[in-house]
Amino acid sequence: MVEAVSQMTYARRYGIIPFLEWLIQAEPDSLADRVRRCFAGAPGDEVESLFPDGMSHERAFVDVLNQWRDAYRVSGESHLTEGTRMYRAHSVRHALEILRDRGVRGIPENFNRKWIRVGTPPTKEFPSLGAADWPELEGYEGYERERRAMELVRSSFVSLFLYYEELFNLGQSLLRGDPPMPDQDPQAREALRNGLLIFRDHIRETGSFKLPRRVADYVLPRDPALWYQAGQFDTAGLWDRAAVMNMAYRGCFGPLAPAMSGALGVLICDTGWNLQPARDLHQNPFVFRSARGSYIAEASFIESFKRRAGHHVLAFLGENHRLDEGRLRVALDQWDRTVEAYDPARQLDGYACLEATGGGSTLPAADILERYMRMANALRAEFGHFSHDLFGDRFWIFINGNLQPRTYASDTRVVSPAVYPKGSVLARPGFNFKAIRKTYLILRRQETGSFDAVRAAAGHASSSVLMPHYLNTPVVNAELDASIRQFQDAMEAIVVRDLNQEHVALQLDKPAADLVRLRRTADRAGITAALGLLDEAPDDAGPAPPALRFEPDDERLGELYLIHRKLREMQAYYPNRARFRLEFLPLLALAKAIGRELFRKHLGPRYWQAARRASLALRSQQIVLPSLED
Repeated sequence: MVEAVSQMTYARRYGIIPFLEWLIQAEPDSLADRVRRCFAGAPGDEVESLFPDGMSHERAFVDVLNQWRDAYRVSGESHLTEGTRMYRAHSVRHALEILRDRGVRGIPENFNRKWIRVGTPPTKEFPSLGAADWPELEGYEGYERERRAMELVRSSFVSLFLYYEELFNLGQSLLRGDPPMPDQDPQAREALRNGLLIFRDHIRETGSFKLPRRVADYVLPRDPALWYQAGQFDTAGLWDRAAVMNMAYRGCFGPLAPAMSGALGVLICDTGWNLQPARDLHQNPFVFRSARGSYIAEASFIESFKRRAGHHVLAFLGENHRLDEGRLRVALDQWDRTVEAYDPARQLDGYACLEATGGGSTLPAADILERYMRMANALRAEFGHFSHDLFGDRFWIFINGNLQPRTYASDTRVVSPAVYPKGSVLARPGFNFKAIRKTYLILRRQETGSFDAVRAAAGHASSSVLMPHYLNTPVVNAELDASIRQFQDAMEAIVVRDLNQEHVALQLDKPAADLVRLRRTADRAGITAALGLLDEAPDDAGPAPPALRFEPDDERLGELYLIHRKLREMQAYYPNRARFRLEFLPLLALAKAIGRELFRKHLGPRYWQAARRASLALRSQQIVLPSLED
């Protein structure tokens, strides 16, 4: 059993260990003690004789599991939070099934993880980034405070990544034997290069960073000044000050833990993803790239994309360069089809388009991820045939103080907050990944003005989770209260519209002009029409606005096809989803309405003829799809 437990993942191993320790400490002759003796008995012994009144092993096992679960949830001896303890209680169910399959005697042969129900921890409210008491946020209020806090966190993640990337680039230059620049000391570079080559030989031979103590202490150059002389790199900012020189050498071969955390943080800031899907990305999550952005997705989406696209897309799947117009059109069409099949509710779950350019000097997430991949690929290459067992097909891999680098996924240990620099906002109270997601959704609400858009971006089926846990900040609540008051005032103005307005204004303590304005607001919002109280427009209201006219000649029909095709492509991959919903989704609805009217009037054959001609001109590159953003 010890061997089976040691081979489990971290989460399952540290789920089953507390249960086994609890069994060992059980009171003599208690039910838990009898279950423990089942583990200790010899193969072939009758376990049923250990339990009173003919109780089955299965019933006793379930009762003991429930006893442990209830005790573990409220245990005050552990430093773990209740949520972490419950997560480990979930993990123990899977661990017990593994032991069952190994034939461990103490586990009933027909054990099923559904026998034990762990439940969920009580939901705790958590603040957004804007609620943090940071001096940089002084003077900012409402949405601007949230936006400023997000900018601070994102820029800190970028700075963290760039610092460790600088170390990696210096190390790679030394390993290649690049000639020194005028401001670099050749002797310092040569000394560090010799130390790195010792590390490299040991890595390729043993698959480990552990050097013999004699080599580590007396052979490797350990003067921090050498790093600045060799490439102007200051080691004072390195994580793990107790082993700073060791970390400096290791960081030359791949991403240290802070570098990985920086790249991961930028991705979460730009997508608003939960930590779990971000951690579980495949080794190469990039599907394809265009001038607008890089298309990234989880493994299951990519597999669906491959099956749907076939050989047309497989030829350039994951290419680093941007696709030309013809190949991009095919890729976007297949992306659109995959999205419709994979995510018909448009919850934006498991796939995203990362914008190719950031605002001003901001580095885009796609650029950060590509640079991180270069570091990760170098680490895989250094470990050679050891890489598959160490990293598998995981995207996030990193180096820390362990003998070997490891992966970072949802079933592995979390990275310690100690990797963040002490002076950074990332190390302050008020920062965590849940706060990032909450701020992202608040800003999404402000950009779109729609809870439905936020719900879709968050991947929730309703707003019942968003409202109490994400959109319950004072600024959002004040905005909602103001909307409710305006709606109530508009209803009030409609109800009293047939009364003497001067008398009503006096009784309600409101100017008569405000009542007129509120009724006009109700008319524009559709409240009056919904109540069936809309008056006929007076004769002196002026001329009616001109009706939309569409002349169905061949040229206009071809233009309608091109506009509809362009809008459908934008619906699938446009990076700013909020802007698409506000500006371009109504145009798509209009184009569809015109199309339906054409077919209703039996103009479908003419439309398809014009559409085929336009499609042929597109393929021959005589024309291009119209730009709708000018």
